[in-house]
Amino acid sequence: MNNMKFLLLLLLCLSGFSGVLHAEQGCPPGMVPEGGQGTSSCRPLPGYNQGSTQPAPSVAWVSRWGAIAMDTQETRVSAASKDRASKEEAVQAAMKGCLEQGAKQCEIISTYANGCAALASSESRFGVAARNTNTEAEAAAMAQCKDATCQIIYSGCSQPKVVR
Repeated sequence: MNNMKFLLLLLLCLSGFSGVLHAEQGCPPGMVPEGGQGTSSCRPLPGYNQGSTQPAPSVAWVSRWGAIAMDTQETRVSAASKDRASKEEAVQAAMKGCLEQGAKQCEIISTYANGCAALASSESRFGVAARNTNTEAEAAAMAQCKDATCQIIYSGCSQPKVVR
């Protein structure tokens, strides 16, 4: 009978710790881990704090722009800009860089926002592409260039920035 009382007491003690035993792996109250094993990001529990009068923290994303300019007719000089606040700012910076390098007739051959761009060039051909990643942009630019001597001469990204 003493063993039965002891087991019952042990069971009651352990059930009192059950709320402590399933903590959210380092996430604050109302949050649970997100993603696979070993991730450190947290997301809100569904329905947690729905009656709260406090607004959720606001997060806004600001687009970032890039541009590539090139003298496609004569000198093949090129220049690029990235992480600019506007398309116009990106275009101006790329054009200025192209002209400062001695190009005679620079033109914008690509503008992009919130992604990556690449320029592949040879003596006779070029290819330019904008994609989600540098790797994708470089592969697309090389495929567009279509010359065995094409090489990537520029690749860069302009990713959006968080503003709180």
